[in-house]
Amino acid sequence: MEGLEIFFKGLFVSAFREYGLLGALAVALTIFALIFLLAVLKAVWIHRAAIKAWFLAECKDNPQLRRGTAGFLAVVAFSTFFLPSSPWVAALFIIGCIVLFVKNVRIRLANAKILNKFVLGILLCLGLTAGGMLHDIAFPPTARCEDGTYTSSSHHSGTCSWHEGVAEWDPDPWWQEMFR
Repeated sequence: MEGLEIFFKGLFVSAFREYGLLGALAVALTIFALIFLLAVLKAVWIHRAAIKAWFLAECKDNPQLRRGTAGFLAVVAFSTFFLPSSPWVAALFIIGCIVLFVKNVRIRLANAKILNKFVLGILLCLGLTAGGMLHDIAFPPTARCEDGTYTSSSHHSGTCSWHEGVAEWDPDPWWQEMFR
């Protein structure tokens, strides 16, 4: 456990030195999200047979759940092929999940009858982030523009011309840079 503590401390310190307090906070939120995701994946894996049986039974009786699942998978598939990942969308997902943990906020959203829409927005951000990361793996960015966006342009001519020019050629995606 001591080696892991040294690793995380070094990660926070390097993020703080490189990007300041906001960088260290981003690393902390990313680690929190990854630990949460791993815990969820472990629970799903352990109970996968029961979850599959429940999901199939629910989909059989609930056309809205079928449409929602198909829509989520369509967002992931679309963003995998057409949209690179965005740190802003990932931040919205993480912030939205944290907000849902606050009981008073959940009650206010439920009373305003927008809790379902809020959760749908979080799922949309999750689908866009997951699909975008898959996009970044399948089609790595060729350049990072001055305004922070990434491109997979096939040639250098005109790359980032609408985004203040090229800042860096052949960069790592933003989510890989956080773990260096």
